[in-house]
Amino acid sequence: LTSGVLNYLVELDLSYVDIDHRMNHILCKTINPVVSGYCPIKRLVLTRTALGVHGASAVFTALAGNTFLEELIINGNRFTDSAVYPLIKLLEHPDSKISVLGLGSNDISQRAMAELSPAIGKHPFLEEVLLNDNPLGDAGADYLFKNLRDNNNLKVLNLGGCGLKKCKWGGKLRVMLSLKDLILSQNVIDDDGFQNICDGLLGCVCLRHIDLGYNRFSGEICKMIGAVLKENLGLLSLSLAGNIMHSEVWKALAFALETNKTMNVLDIRWCDLNQLQAQHFCSSLNENQTCTVHMDYNPVSYHIRADSRKWAP
Repeated sequence: LTSGVLNYLVELDLSYVDIDHRMNHILCKTINPVVSGYCPIKRLVLTRTALGVHGASAVFTALAGNTFLEELIINGNRFTDSAVYPLIKLLEHPDSKISVLGLGSNDISQRAMAELSPAIGKHPFLEEVLLNDNPLGDAGADYLFKNLRDNNNLKVLNLGGCGLKKCKWGGKLRVMLSLKDLILSQNVIDDDGFQNICDGLLGCVCLRHIDLGYNRFSGEICKMIGAVLKENLGLLSLSLAGNIMHSEVWKALAFALETNKTMNVLDIRWCDLNQLQAQHFCSSLNENQTCTVHMDYNPVSYHIRADSRKWAP
């Protein structure tokens, strides 16, 4: 990036490069078609480039007229709510064709989500949105799912590490017709929040992969997940890794696997399963020949972890 004009620039990845004011000025001249005359960039990655508020705002403003950009990854720049307004202008621009938007670890709060969510929900091309490790909380997620209700484009949503707990939006999963992959790991989802998600999953026909690893649900009420696996035959993978739950929950899951023949992967690593609980899964897998159950890092014998089907009681 020296002249500010690169007519053949299609992909640019500056991850982990500290972009100072001068370099950011040249970058913005290059990606702004009004200034450079022409910039066909389709993929721009600026992960952890120390842009800050002013740098990120300048990038969003420069990209607002770019009709080629399809993928923008700008994780880990801590630009806070102050840069959200120019981001909204970028998403609302009539020429915006962005399909992948990475905004992880940028200190975006629930207050900013009230304004950002409509721009995400109404965008006609967005298919993947990464909001992980932002302090959205339940209120921020509520704003987002409210605006995604009528969205028929979004396929991947990452809300890992966002401080989610009650997940009152769980029921809206029933009406989301395009969402395929939902990441909710590393939150503080409790029993009530887990039940709300299960309520939605019971009637959800589109979701294929959901990651609920490393949360805080554990009670007997969580055995509702067994009913989910019996009713929801569209779900292909489920991660419950890192959740130490009531023994009845594991029984319900193991029993459900005997009838569910569409699930491909069940991840229950780091769940403190004991030998008896693991054997329940082994027994179920004699009936189920499609699902792989990952049981590593549990206090069960190596033989069970290596080949669960072989060691049924």
